[in-house]
Amino acid sequence: MKLVFVKNNLKRVVEIVAKICNESSNLPILKNLLIKVDNGEIKLSATNLEIGVTQICPGKIIESGAVTVPAGVFSSIISNLTSEVVNLSTEKDKFNIQTDNYEAQIQTLAVDDFPIIPNITNKDPVLILPAARLKEIIAQVMSATTFSELRPEINGIFISAENNELRIAGTDSFRLAERIIYKDEFSLKGDEGWSLIAPLKTVNELIRVLPEGEEVKIYIDSNQIMFSGEGVMIVSHLIDGSFPDYKQIIPSAYDTEVVALKEEMVTALKVVSVLSSKISDVTLAVNKNFIEITSMSQGVGENKYLVPAKVAGGGGKVVFNWHYLLSGIRSVKGGEIKLKVNFKDKPTAIKDSSDDSYIYILMPVKS
Repeated sequence: MKLVFVKNNLKRVVEIVAKICNESSNLPILKNLLIKVDNGEIKLSATNLEIGVTQICPGKIIESGAVTVPAGVFSSIISNLTSEVVNLSTEKDKFNIQTDNYEAQIQTLAVDDFPIIPNITNKDPVLILPAARLKEIIAQVMSATTFSELRPEINGIFISAENNELRIAGTDSFRLAERIIYKDEFSLKGDEGWSLIAPLKTVNELIRVLPEGEEVKIYIDSNQIMFSGEGVMIVSHLIDGSFPDYKQIIPSAYDTEVVALKEEMVTALKVVSVLSSKISDVTLAVNKNFIEITSMSQGVGENKYLVPAKVAGGGGKVVFNWHYLLSGIRSVKGGEIKLKVNFKDKPTAIKDSSDDSYIYILMPVKS
């Protein structure tokens, strides 16, 4: 194999793919990248047996071939080279890196030992939408998720397509986020509805790896999902299980509706939380024209912050984990948030005051 690259092109692709490699694995091959010429394209691949990533890298092919190289070593070398052109070649079990002022020979492992990254059997995408939009929506929904060892079914993002709507949701059982995407924003193939749970690790990689300038195509089969974007492919197993029936926990009625500026609420929570107790609680007291946010820490002190607000409904108090509350407020994209508050240990909803397509549900700390 003989290949020639512009260094910055190679560096960008290696940085994307190498992060998948499992440096702590007992299988040495999982610490390696696969560099392969396939159908006239140079592809770099990595897998940790849960997720597989393949990225096309622009370069000149002099001789075809394939090789596996240690990801950490290779990435460090490429990142620190100063030459604009990098030559890669193989000779027996040696991998050669050469520039005008640098040369290295690296031991390789057998290409046949590299795990096969599965192909999706269904060659027709079930969903097509702009990559930047998908990344934004998934990041928004992931604000309500936390990895759980006890409940694997919530260690993922729920994606459901039905009745010309796409619903993406995430939960950690204390909070929930759901985003509805309407027909004019995506292309849905077929008339039948479907749903799946994509692992959190996979969608994290999707946000990191997927280029924003193009569309992303989503393919699924019985137990796998593939996201295909501009020159990149991410394949992952799906989570086996049933996602919680979260719609039943979204309240149909609320005690009070409060509208306030998003940044004012963010500032208030950041300031007041400094004196929050060890269990991270803050109290929201809803009054006629403002929200009073308070916290205290025994032996340290107490504080409060008044946020101007438009209030419809009665007043009252509710206690939240401030980390969860702040996460929900920050996940709203608009400049003004709507709090649909329930008292007496019932869930509260956080929404954009001008957009009903996103909702963040938060359980209060029980009084």
